[in-house]
Amino acid sequence: MKNREWRASVLPANLRKVFSTRVALAAVMAAGPGLGQDAPVKVTEPEYNMVFFALDATTGALIPLERRQGNTEAKVRALGYGGVNGLTVFAGESSPVRFKEEQKVQFVFRFDSAGVDPSTLVTLEALNRGKGKRELKTFQARIIGKTGSTNGETSKSLNFARYGEHSYRVSPADPLPKGEYVVMARGSQDGFLFGID
Repeated sequence: MKNREWRASVLPANLRKVFSTRVALAAVMAAGPGLGQDAPVKVTEPEYNMVFFALDATTGALIPLERRQGNTEAKVRALGYGGVNGLTVFAGESSPVRFKEEQKVQFVFRFDSAGVDPSTLVTLEALNRGKGKRELKTFQARIIGKTGSTNGETSKSLNFARYGEHSYRVSPADPLPKGEYVVMARGSQDGFLFGID
């Protein structure tokens, strides 16, 4: 008697449907747990304190920002009658690191010390574009009128959350409009720059 290859097609139609369902279920179980589920995003933390990266929320990858040292300059207005503006200036009119206006931009920075309010550590500022440079106004002096620090005039509100064991995730409280920006440690001239298109 010849051996015959067994086939599901020899079953009645109603049994073929049950058989196919059970085979598919067995394949899923054999593949192990997690099939069809999104893999958890790997948390990668920066190596050094107060070095900022953009965060790819889908993959968990850290994206380097444009890092530049700011220079302090003074801009005299109307031969001095209009006062003087103190500026932190970064070279280049626009950053090569760009994000879309509709993107949810997030940043990660490392800070090992515990018990410190992260909002006291970081500032996100909108920059003015000039000829071959980007400017952040930090001080103004007027013959008549307001004189003093301009900190806060271009600052953006931020939300903070723990990220991994030693780091924080930072996100703007409101969507950022098109323009040039810098995120940096408060009181530092070391800027991490990007642009929104």
